[in-house]
Amino acid sequence: FYFNEWSQQPGVTTVRNGLLDVVQFPVTEEQEQAESGNGTNTTNANTTKPLRMAFCHLESLIPFLDSSLGGQPALHAYEGALGVFLALQHLNSGNGSIVDEVQGLNETCQIRFPTEFFFDTRFNTRRTFEYVDYVTAPSDRLVPSKRPVPSAFIGAFDSTNTATSSQLTSLRSYPMMSGQSVASELDYTYNFPMLARSISNDDFAARNVLAFWYNVLKLRHVAVIHSNDMYGRSYARSLTKWAREFDKKAVTYNAGGDNGDNTTTTPTSNTT
Repeated sequence: FYFNEWSQQPGVTTVRNGLLDVVQFPVTEEQEQAESGNGTNTTNANTTKPLRMAFCHLESLIPFLDSSLGGQPALHAYEGALGVFLALQHLNSGNGSIVDEVQGLNETCQIRFPTEFFFDTRFNTRRTFEYVDYVTAPSDRLVPSKRPVPSAFIGAFDSTNTATSSQLTSLRSYPMMSGQSVASELDYTYNFPMLARSISNDDFAARNVLAFWYNVLKLRHVAVIHSNDMYGRSYARSLTKWAREFDKKAVTYNAGGDNGDNTTTTPTSNTT
């Protein structure tokens, strides 16, 4: 969001302040006098450009291609990326057409939130971890004039990727926000102290699903077919937990044994 355009202008300096890049514009004598007069003026009267502007670079970890499906496009990821773009555009321009509180924020907050889609996770945990390690390692690997150093991360989509990468980002004091990862294990703040989510976890969803099945559809036997990863196992465990809450005599059976399988059978009654 104008970072490269502004930061490379003659006389402009950029300083890293914590997780933010602060751009300082040249100050004219008139502006200096105006600022010293009331101590609050941070706007160039001629161009309406602020004298100082901070940038919080949001690195997006989105799987545009799915390596498990031979590299096919992950269409829901493109939808998610468009949602991120729209949200940040409203945030940076103070557009309150969807969220009232955002209206005029650009005039009162001198921080902008650009995002970059430099990396495609492809739902690959190792690939994502290595990338996050590269861009967050304390070194001079990144050249700010070519690509900004991250301030925070958006993503990853799947819970396994989020769990692995957010442990590293937390260790290196980078916040991460996920709007797709729902595994209940991610609630353990001890393991993921700087991870936040804008979506409810599996446990919340499972309770509502069980309530609908049990009370509305009157179902008493349910087969849960799930993937053998953090998301799938978490969802199956949550369904089993709430099945027993709805029926104290509920019996569950894991067709895959202790090692798990792609099928878990969860009867929600005392009849096996």
